[in-house]
Amino acid sequence: MVLQNRKILWADDEIDLFKPHILLLESKGYRVTSVSNGNDAVACAEREKFDVILLDESMPGLDGLATLEAIKGHDPSVPIVLVTKNEAESLMDEAIGKRINDYLIKPVRPTQIFLALKRLLESDRLQEGQRARDYVAELSRLRAESAGGLDWRGWVDLYARSAQWDVGRGTTPLRSPWTSSGAGSRRCFGRNAASISSSSIA
Repeated sequence: MVLQNRKILWADDEIDLFKPHILLLESKGYRVTSVSNGNDAVACAEREKFDVILLDESMPGLDGLATLEAIKGHDPSVPIVLVTKNEAESLMDEAIGKRINDYLIKPVRPTQIFLALKRLLESDRLQEGQRARDYVAELSRLRAESAGGLDWRGWVDLYARSAQWDVGRGTTPLRSPWTSSGAGSRRCFGRNAASISSSSIA
């Protein structure tokens, strides 16, 4: 999927080395603003809203962590990815404490940068789409089973599985399109349960 107009700020004192990475991102629909130091990154972030910010950890002047802290102070919600050569656990702990969203170790390939952005920007949409597909598949299975004729135990199991999907959907956008289908399944369950109960009494 091409993400039109997603705005990325990338700060690295060796930003010229990342031209292939930037070209890939632009080919995917991202708009990349590049700067070579932390001070410029902070100024850009205060002037303009970005969807994700990529920060080099080691820059002259304002380093990556100080830049991160300054940007988060201005916009706590902006996702930030730290890109660094330093694999020290203490650095990672400090970055996480300063609310970093992801952490990449140099050297990084263009696809690594792209996938990191995709995780941050598309994970909710992709997960919601998968839940919708899973629900449709389960609904088809439930309907097929109910059409085949079930005893009361089968109907209880069928209803329980349907109820689990209702609970799992909660108040997400997935709930709305399928509410009528779920209600139909429950009405069907009620009719069959009543029929089975009457047969048992008779």
